[in-house]
Amino acid sequence: MIGILGRRNIQYSGRSCYRHVDRLIRRGRRVLIVSPYVDDYYAKFLLANSQGKEIYLLSSSVERSVRRRLEGRLPAAKMAAGAAVIAAVEYMLFAIGAQLIYLFLYPLLMAVALYIVVLPRRIKLKVPKSFVHAKLYISEDEAVRGSANLTYRGMHSNIEHIEVVRDRKEIGSMANEFWRLWNSS
Repeated sequence: MIGILGRRNIQYSGRSCYRHVDRLIRRGRRVLIVSPYVDDYYAKFLLANSQGKEIYLLSSSVERSVRRRLEGRLPAAKMAAGAAVIAAVEYMLFAIGAQLIYLFLYPLLMAVALYIVVLPRRIKLKVPKSFVHAKLYISEDEAVRGSANLTYRGMHSNIEHIEVVRDRKEIGSMANEFWRLWNSS
């Protein structure tokens, strides 16, 4: 592990890139990410940390399960199972004559179903036509660039090299580069 302190930037080489990237994702209100690869571990991490923020993700190789998770799509089997549970609860309440409870519970069940199935995620995912190999992680106060993909291996296992940028002007330039890539995809 090598950590070199610059004026405003930190150079890091090692197996713990996640310390810098995870912190950036947790703290940022608007997070911009470019990573050619994203795995299920980090798809879950992004979802768990997306409350109250916007996350834009540009990734060239997104597995179907990761894409479904990030875009808020449920597999057909899970949707069918959820509908079956709602139907079973409706039937039981109606069968036992609990119309009053049914009148109050039904709207709640529908609201939960709509929340799970319909409401959009705060993560915007874009898969570019051309392969993008860059790795950028940008928030308002900090940015990370380097060799680490947004995968468990890239962040926790592989020896990677990153630069943690804290200079506002440089962060602004990196954000402009992100939006150029986003808009050209």
